[in-house]
Amino acid sequence: MKQTYHLKSILLLTGLLLLIPYWCSAQSINYAYDNAGNRVSRTLDVGPQQAAVRHDNDSVIYHEVLSNKEISLYPNPVKTNLTVNVKGYDSDVNGEYYIFDIQGKMMLHHKMNSESFQIDMSAYASGNYIMRIVLDGESTTWKVIKK
Repeated sequence: MKQTYHLKSILLLTGLLLLIPYWCSAQSINYAYDNAGNRVSRTLDVGPQQAAVRHDNDSVIYHEVLSNKEISLYPNPVKTNLTVNVKGYDSDVNGEYYIFDIQGKMMLHHKMNSESFQIDMSAYASGNYIMRIVLDGESTTWKVIKK
């Protein structure tokens, strides 16, 4: 009787140990971060994992609310043009943006004149940059990666 019990326990334990890699591969945990690098959400995807295919134009779109306007920035990392959208921007809002290199040297400064605009980053060297957006005296900073 005890021998049968031990055999069943060993078989059950072996079966569970063999299933652990399958269960681990069937789940993935994804994290989202704000522009300051703080984790803002975590999602657990349960199900069979598909092979991830990433295209060069895929990227994460970052959002933030500043002065009651939703700001989105993409693609990041950027190769040529960085797109900035300020939802609800109008000419009454005093808006401007700056781009600094990692040493703090100002590379670009312009006033905003529309809800959506692109910044040509093709002339910049690969590396990390800081983008500062100011709307009606409120400011936010974004880390921009140039490939």
